[in-house]
Amino acid sequence: MGLTLSEVHTRVRSLLNDQGQQVFQSPEITQFSNDWMREVAATYNCFQKAGSFATVAGTRTYSMATDFIDIGMVSYNYTRWLSEITWNELAARTNDPTTQGTPDTYYFERTPGGTSSQVSTVMGLYPVPSEASQVKYFYYYSPTALVNWTDRIPLPDGNDESAVYYVCEKMKLKDREFGEAEKFRVLKDVEFKRLASTLTSSPNLHRRMGSDRGGGTVLWPGLNRSKFSIP
Repeated sequence: MGLTLSEVHTRVRSLLNDQGQQVFQSPEITQFSNDWMREVAATYNCFQKAGSFATVAGTRTYSMATDFIDIGMVSYNYTRWLSEITWNELAARTNDPTTQGTPDTYYFERTPGGTSSQVSTVMGLYPVPSEASQVKYFYYYSPTALVNWTDRIPLPDGNDESAVYYVCEKMKLKDREFGEAEKFRVLKDVEFKRLASTLTSSPNLHRRMGSDRGGGTVLWPGLNRSKFSIP
């Protein structure tokens, strides 16, 4: 597993020569650590877990999990995989999106949530289910924020060095020390490239998965349907 929040703080303060904790505030280090984790999650789609919901006859849309970023795979009634379509493709297929039957496709509707940074996502099914059933899906999510000192970055060992440099860069930018920030940016970019290579090059990395406090697992891009069986 990756670094704990405590280890991130210690390494950041060491690089910034603030071992005595006199200069930089702990909440800021924690905030930037979580910003890094969300950026990695959104960029590489490397955190995945399962979700499900029961369909109701005649109901077109269903809410997704609040930590939802993007979809992986979707199955209906544990017997078929559904294909994703856009609103334009749906409009080209039918003049009535409320037509009922057995779903073979899904699409998304996204609207602003409670704040400018929140987005509410619902999944629409077409045809609209004509009976009660189950939808199971694998989705990419934003991992639970690091809060406690023992909370760990949910990545395998050696893949979280960019977090330390990311935090150092942000702390220096905040203090308008742009030269120092640039040094950490260069180091961060090197580690980001290494992380990207790790996440996209090995088909077996999903076997070395970690977990986060939200109960999810760390899987990797390039997964195919054969990795998961429909019960």
